Amino acid sequence: SNNNNNNNNNDEFGNRSINSNNADFFARSTSTPRNNSQQRNQSLKHYLDDLDQVWREQQRKIRELEQLCQEQRQRLKEKQEELERLKHQHELELEMERQRILKLRDEDLDEERRRQQLQMAKALDEERTRLEGRVDEERKRLTALFEQELEAEAFRLRQEMDNTLEDERQRLLKMLSAETAEERKRINEKVKSAFEEEKKKYQALMERQAAEEKWQQQASHQTSLEVALKQHQLLLEEEKKRHRAEIEAALEEERASQKRREDLSFDDQRRQERLKQQALFEEEKVSLDKKHAEALEAEKRLREQLEVEIQQERARMKQQRDDDLAAERKWGKQREEELERRYVTLLKKQEAELLDKAQEAERDLFSLKIDMQRLRETSAGLAAEAAILRVGGEGEKRESTLKTESLTLLQRKFADNQAAFDAREAQVQVQLEEMQQLGTALVSKHEDALSQVAALKQANLRLERELAGLRSERG
Repeated sequence: SNNNNNNNNNDEFGNRSINSNNADFFARSTSTPRNNSQQRNQSLKHYLDDLDQVWREQQRKIRELEQLCQEQRQRLKEKQEELERLKHQHELELEMERQRILKLRDEDLDEERRRQQLQMAKALDEERTRLEGRVDEERKRLTALFEQELEAEAFRLRQEMDNTLEDERQRLLKMLSAETAEERKRINEKVKSAFEEEKKKYQALMERQAAEEKWQQQASHQTSLEVALKQHQLLLEEEKKRHRAEIEAALEEERASQKRREDLSFDDQRRQERLKQQALFEEEKVSLDKKHAEALEAEKRLREQLEVEIQQERARMKQQRDDDLAAERKWGKQREEELERRYVTLLKKQEAELLDKAQEAERDLFSLKIDMQRLRETSAGLAAEAAILRVGGEGEKRESTLKTESLTLLQRKFADNQAAFDAREAQVQVQLEEMQQLGTALVSKHEDALSQVAALKQANLRLERELAGLRSERG
């Protein structure tokens, strides 16, 4: 606005100086002495000098405006480079911090897992030792039991054991099939939720890229306006050169006619011709002045129009950037709240699943204890059978055979129960590890989302500060 005011003032000053010189020129050219031609030439020279001065002043102002635009573009480019560098540095720092946190969390989880495994192995060893001791005690005690109902009791126990084992096998098969279906369903839900999350991230990225492309189009539009302004300035410069050439040609023609008139007589016919030529020259000069004034007025109008368009474009770009920042800030806040709600829901669900699996493991352990009790009863029956056979005279061979069969049956049953218990324990341990890994991944995603939201907030603050700085510089 200051430059426009200066241009208007300089144009008015140049017009006043040119008009005053024209008045002097007309006053001198209408006088009758012989030195009128020299005075008129001097006036034309002053008029051309004034035109040159005004033209140089306009060129200086145009160069100042171009230099100012170049400096503004350079500062904007430097600030954009600084923003990119800070953004890259911040991303590197966030990545390093995330790697360090993940490493520490993995170390803590490994230590906790080793400690739990040691405790569980110690408890299993103690339980095995206790069970072996109790089996030995029961074997010693069962040799003195009554011997009357050996065959019937042994047959009944065998039938009951077979039925129990079959029922247990069917129950375990049903449980494993149900757990497999539930696990498959849960994995499918996880994959589906992860796919939806990635889809939303991709859509947000595409929206951000579209906003950046729109911003680049606006910058190219502003560049095209600047190019149009330069082209108009070049056209004005060519118009000024053409006007000056026409004025110089008219001066040369006037000098030639003046020389011819000096050689001729000062009769009435020559005087009338000179007055006629002078009138034509004055009309030509008035026409040139009018064209020059029209060119200046057109330049002024175009400059004002370009200035208004630039101001409107800047206001629109500022409003659009403010809208984009507000929308991005709102989206970040909604995203943070949604992640927090999902994280709390998943934690509650994980706790419920872990509690159910712990209760199921306790039920399995209780059923294994019942099986051990039945094994003890079976061992007692077999020992009683061995005692009856020994008393009845079957001999040492039959007693040894029964002992071997009972011991083999006990070992096989104990091995089966121990294998089932170990398999169930391993399955529960794997499920616990999966739950811990899932919880760790959820915590990591939640922290990453919080860090991204914080980075977006910092970037928004930096952009707002830069916009405020640009407004203050423009003011």
